[in-house]
Formats: sequence, C-alpha cells, structure tokens
Amino acid sequence: MSITKRIKAEIRSLNVLNPNITVFIAYGLLYDVFLNVYRPFAVKFLERIGGTEFHIALFNALPGLGAALAILPGAILIGRHKSKQKLTLGFFLVSRFFILLIAFVPAFPLEYQPLLFILFISMMNLPEAVAQTSVQSFLGVVFDGRVRATAITLRNKFGNIAVPIITLVTGLIIGLLPRNDAERIIYYQSFYVAAFIISLIEIVMFRRLRELPPKRPQMARPLSPELPSVEKEPKIGLKTIFQIASESKFRRFMLTVLVFQFFWQAGWPLSAIYQIKTLGANELWLAGFAVASGLASFLSAGLWNKLIYKRGNGVALVIAAFFMSTNMFFFAASPNLPTMLAVSITVGIAVVGINISLLNGLLEATPVNNRIIAIAIYNTFVNISLFLSPFFANFLLEITGIVNSLLLVGTGRALAGALLLVFYLRARKREKLVER
Repeated sequence: MSITKRIKAEIRSLNVLNPNITVFIAYGLLYDVFLNVYRPFAVKFLERIGGTEFHIALFNALPGLGAALAILPGAILIGRHKSKQKLTLGFFLVSRFFILLIAFVPAFPLEYQPLLFILFISMMNLPEAVAQTSVQSFLGVVFDGRVRATAITLRNKFGNIAVPIITLVTGLIIGLLPRNDAERIIYYQSFYVAAFIISLIEIVMFRRLRELPPKRPQMARPLSPELPSVEKEPKIGLKTIFQIASESKFRRFMLTVLVFQFFWQAGWPLSAIYQIKTLGANELWLAGFAVASGLASFLSAGLWNKLIYKRGNGVALVIAAFFMSTNMFFFAASPNLPTMLAVSITVGIAVVGINISLLNGLLEATPVNNRIIAIAIYNTFVNISLFLSPFFANFLLEITGIVNSLLLVGTGRALAGALLLVFYLRARKREKLVER
C-alpha cells in the first residue's frame, strides 16, 4: 500500500472513531505552526533588541499575571454564553491582533523596545489564556474516554513532525540570510506577520470542530419524555466557583500538580539564559535544539499513549514528572552547545509525556458540569505560578549562579514528582476502598 493510500485509510478510520479527530489534528498543526514561527526565537529576539536577564524573567512572568487575572472572568463569560465556540473564536482574534503589533516594536526608540515587546506578549496572553481554557473544556465535549487520549496523543504526535520542520526553516532563514543585525530584525518582523496570517487559518479550522450529541446517562429510573438528554448547566457565579474548588478529587489534583508546575516553569528562564547567555546559542542552535526535542517528542508520543492505556494516566504523569526533573541536571552538566543538542532529546521525551498526561489528568479530575469553570480555576492558579516562578528563578540566579540554580530547580522538580507519586498512590487506595 502506498503512503498516500495508507494516510487516507488512517484518516477514514479516525473519522469512523470520531469525526472531530482529523479536524482537531489539523487545528493543532496550524496552532503549532503559528507558535513555532516565532516562539522558539522570542528570547533571542528580546536579547537582540536590548533585553537583559531581568527582561527574560519578566518575559516569562508577566504573561502569567495577565492570564491569572483574565481566565476566570473570561471563562464565566463563555460559560454563560449560548454559543461558547463563537465567543472563544472572538478571544482568539483579539489575541492574534497583538502578535501583529509585535512586528512594529522595532519602530520604537531602542530603550523602549524590550518593555514594549514584553507588554505586547503579556497583553496577547490575556485573551489567549481564556481561549485556551475554553479549548481544553471543549475537548471534554467533543471527545471522551479512550478517544480523548488518542486524539490528544495524535495531535501531539503530528505536531511534533511539523514543529521541527517549521523551527528549522525559520532558524535557517534568520540565521543565514540576513547580512547584518538590522536585516535580521526585519526578518523577525516578517515572521511575526506570517504568524498572524497562519493564526487566522488556525481559527477557521477550530470553528469546524463540532460538539457531538451527548450520550443519555444511565439512571435507575427512565428519563421522562419531556426531559432533555443533556444535563442542564447550573448558574455560574461565586457559589459555583467555591463549590467546584471544594470538590476533593479536583482540589487534590490541582494542589499537587501546582507544586510541579511551579518548578517546571521556574526552569524555563534559566534554560534560556543558560543556552543563550552562558553557551552563546544563536538562532541556528536554537532551531537545532527545537528539532531534536520535536523529533524525540514525535517518536515517544505513542509510547506515552500505550503507557496511559496499560498503567493509567497517573503512572504516566509520575514518570513524566521524574523524567522532567532530570533535564535540569543534564543542562547543568552540559559544557557546550553540541552536548546541549543531545540533552534536547530528553527534553522532548519528557515534555510530550507531561503534555499528554497533564491534560488528560485534568479532564479526568474536573467535574462534568461547568467543566470550563473548573479548568479556569486550575489555569488561574497555574498562571499565578507562572508569574511567580521566573522571579524565584531570577532570585536563585543572583545568589547562586546559573549552574546551582539549575540544580536547585531540578531538585524541586524531583520533590514535586515524589508528591505526585504520593497523590497517585493515595488515589489508588481510595479507588480500591470504593470497589470493596
């Protein structure tokens, strides 16, 4: 069978399983292309327009603050709206407008450029965070059970093919074609414009996702004819928020994962500083790291999915968290850029495992009613952590240096992985007691 026929047969089988899967994969591919046209080189761009280590910490922190303030009100607005998907599209459009504004940052005086870049990125993250929260909730409606895990895995797997290609092409263009720094900035601007255009196509694809008819719940008494087959959403207000936050399963999951998220996020600015400031990575090297990481993610995505099916999502999350903790130790032990290229392989394996198991675990832990509000609560705290963790990383950097900071954050990740293990073992124990 030819490759084309094999792909067509695979698409047909996926559509039989759930017609949203192929649309979701296409949407995910476009979203990944949009992000990776500019994001892998954003910190390098910040450095080229005069950014310092503090600016890098601020670049990682401020988007989290904006998102933390916007997610819950935005999610309540979407939850009350009749057409949740259309309102989500509106948030996407507002977000993408800011990526276009970033292209004009070099037109401003040099001393204002780093802060303007950070400000536009942060403002973009307000509507983007609300939209992504809605997307996460929407996945609980268009997919369920094993189909959802398959959809998320395939979306990551195909995305991990596109990401290295896009990143490599972008890195080669920015790294090789410009004859001087002024031309290189113009190339950066053109890629921000390209990201905006791609994002419009991505939004159109998201619009094609369709909510499937819900299954009629199994009940002791049959439903009366006049009752609808879908559950009626309760009114969304402060009472709803406190009720969801007080649900034990969701609360335990959120608190445990937040500890890991904090140390995971704290490593982001440190990794960028070590690669760019300490080892001197340029756009070509950054592209190489992204390609190595992306290929490793692609090759290991299926293994993570099999692990989830065989051992459960909790086991996969614990293993991925411990694997993620080792990356900081590998970074600290990397004396040069070629070694860092090899380390990027372990980063890719860990990241795809975390992405699949975290999202699937979140959807398992959230209540069906008002799922968007539950996810909004979770994402609000994740973004508070995102705001605080870069300043914590910058504090470690100033008092201990870059290598010790990487080691301390890696230790924090390992301890957080141990906490996830305790959470998983206690959850299993509770499940066995319920079965008895």
